[in-house]
Amino acid sequence: MQYLNQKLKAPTLLFLAFALLLLAVYIPPANAAAAAAPSIAFDNKGIVTLHSATLADHENGQIATMTIKIQNTSNSDIKLIDYWAKIVTTSGKKFKSYPKETDKTKNIVRSKGSTYLTYYAYVDTSVKRSDLAIEFLKWDFSKVSSNYEVVLGKLPVHTTTKGLASNSKAGTILFNESELNVSVKSYNFNKDASRQYLTLDLELNNLSQASIDITKLQFFLQTTNGGSYKNVTFADATTTIISPKAKKLVSLSYAIPNESKVKPESLIIGFEEETSKVMLPVGLIELKSLAYTPALKVDKAGSLYMNGKKISVSISKSGVLQTDDGQTLSSTITFINQENSPVTVANILFYYKSVNGNLYPLTMEETDLKLLPQIKKSVKIKGIVPDSIDLKKGSVIMVSQKADSDEKATLVSFEVNTSEDTSTTTVEKISYEGYEIKLDAVYRTPQEETDMLVAYFTLTNTTSKALTKPKLQSEFIIDGNFTSNEKTAVVELDKITTVPAKSSYTVISYFEVPYVQTFSELEVKLTDASDAESLVTIGNFGKKDLQQAELNKKDQAIKINEKGKKSEMKLLNASVYKSGSDSTNLFYAEIEITNKERRINAPLQLTGYVENRDGGIIPVTFTATTKRLLSNSKIVMSGLAQLPAEFEDRELKFYFGESLNLGEDKPQILLKPVYQKVSALASGSKIDDLKGIVYKNYTLDLSYLRADLFVNDSYVTGGISLSFQYSLTKTSDNANYADAQDLYIEVVDHSAGKKKYQYKLTTDNTNGDAELVEGTQLTKYVRFEDPSFANKFEFKGLTVNIYKQVQEQKVMLASKDLFYFVTQP
Repeated sequence: MQYLNQKLKAPTLLFLAFALLLLAVYIPPANAAAAAAPSIAFDNKGIVTLHSATLADHENGQIATMTIKIQNTSNSDIKLIDYWAKIVTTSGKKFKSYPKETDKTKNIVRSKGSTYLTYYAYVDTSVKRSDLAIEFLKWDFSKVSSNYEVVLGKLPVHTTTKGLASNSKAGTILFNESELNVSVKSYNFNKDASRQYLTLDLELNNLSQASIDITKLQFFLQTTNGGSYKNVTFADATTTIISPKAKKLVSLSYAIPNESKVKPESLIIGFEEETSKVMLPVGLIELKSLAYTPALKVDKAGSLYMNGKKISVSISKSGVLQTDDGQTLSSTITFINQENSPVTVANILFYYKSVNGNLYPLTMEETDLKLLPQIKKSVKIKGIVPDSIDLKKGSVIMVSQKADSDEKATLVSFEVNTSEDTSTTTVEKISYEGYEIKLDAVYRTPQEETDMLVAYFTLTNTTSKALTKPKLQSEFIIDGNFTSNEKTAVVELDKITTVPAKSSYTVISYFEVPYVQTFSELEVKLTDASDAESLVTIGNFGKKDLQQAELNKKDQAIKINEKGKKSEMKLLNASVYKSGSDSTNLFYAEIEITNKERRINAPLQLTGYVENRDGGIIPVTFTATTKRLLSNSKIVMSGLAQLPAEFEDRELKFYFGESLNLGEDKPQILLKPVYQKVSALASGSKIDDLKGIVYKNYTLDLSYLRADLFVNDSYVTGGISLSFQYSLTKTSDNANYADAQDLYIEVVDHSAGKKKYQYKLTTDNTNGDAELVEGTQLTKYVRFEDPSFANKFEFKGLTVNIYKQVQEQKVMLASKDLFYFVTQP
């Protein structure tokens, strides 16, 4: 703000100061070290903030682009014709500023709405991004001496100002009024004798609620010597629309001179104005100290993106044949498509690159590869290299190259290993980095449509000090063939963060196979991925035979010893019962869990399956619970499975154990299963016998049952009256069940239609209102009312059923046929 030079009286100064306070309020940060971005409140109408700022090299020096956001906080529209902005430096130097073309048509900001305005200016080469600021102005035609401008406030570039990212940190840019989060997912930086090649895999994340067409976005690489290079991307992934909250991967490739003073400095993201043809930068990614990408070691898979798709690739050990023309180098490249849909890989070439950067072509036996999801595809490559070259000092590179052009992008490079020793030793245990790693067992457990291979490893700290846990990866090798490591994982079972001296912990590795899959040899390869840039193979582990599930004897407790979830589980009951349906039977099991930890803990989650003599599998579903157990407390978990009539159930085995739930879309793993043989149908549901009925922690006997008809107040038969004597005996004090279990007595009248009547029998007498109480030879009367009963009754007898309701299923415990008006002991 420029002030008049003449001397003003005190009242005038007071009035002017008050007027200026009403006109605009600049809200500075309270703490410069850790403050929110500054803003300008103006005219009691709105607030202006600086959204983003970008500074890029230009043929006229530098071009600065700054975007402000105007938030209308008032109840009326703001006319933008009254306002302007100008790019300046924090020291006060001003630059002629221009609005973005599309912003010239913006006239108002609606009440409670907001808009973005972008300005650009050509600035001196000495200006840094941190020097920039933007003045927010208002036109006042009474201010002749200040070019009719009133400065409402100045917004400097702040630590929160967007538009800047780096190769290690994401940033946000504004394009087409929408925000994009930009990050470098990966890069490959390589060189040959004449050029350096940089490939950037850029992820664009649409943060807005609208789709963004990024077709017009352009990406330029700026180098340390002031050069600017347009990307030579071969599959143009930028011609696409990004849906709201969706992500797109863009692969960009650049070729720059191989000179000591030429290094990548930054990536400029911008677009070209349609009329002025000015390239406006909207974001800058700093490429700080990019190191040349190391070559992948032999048999070490690396990941890359092609056409936005993730692919892993590795090279085998190379063979060398001496010929009159030189050394014939041959190797095998293995691709694995990590996506869930097919990927076509085309326009790729392979070269041997010498230590001096000279390239020698390697031919592929197959081009235009079609990669199916999670399936390996191996391709042989071969070429001639001069005898004078030491092959181990160079590398094999895979490049993408345009037709009729020498422009190419290095996608990945591989070490060359021509060692004659290609054998791999399989072991059961190995010493590694202070640990003894032992393969304890490999189980094969069936699921509905597949089988799960689960390998158990114990890692023992053999040193005298605590160790950090290595980050393990695994691959299953079936009959010498590697499987996709995307379908396997290493999961820790012990709840510890570090491993004390002489202590151990357990991990598992799993892999899903078709249930018809057969094999003669199985190995598990463990890799230490603690350093993502340098994976270390620990070794290949194998067992002669698969571990078979052990027979669990009656009343035998099974101990779970993993740290943080020590428990015991004991099978209380497992039988086949009648259900409420004639087409299915019910398998029902009860397992008691005891918390053996010193503190309160969640009970183990369980899973299992029933297998018949034909190898048929039916999963058993256990009730999940949020209950927690005190130390040495118990809970009973119930498991149910519906057995179709066609499922052979005379010779059954029940396999059960701890369930490891890995989350959504992940398999459920049965850990170290054990089994018991399941009793025949008769031992589950008692037929014509109402004695010795087991319900929760009680035994119930019913006797002297008599069924009569009763007459209601209208002197009409109103239903059935059932009397009986019962004895209820508590068998244990553990009444803690994971799910609700309600006991019912059911009467089925044998008249036409076989009408069913149920009555709930409660045993919890905490409030003195239990239907059944502990005692012997107690008498109970139950009425089953039905106003229309007299119209159906045929004196054909009835059946009394005792069942419990579990997981919305009727588990028939016992039944007995009766005659009306006859007491049956």
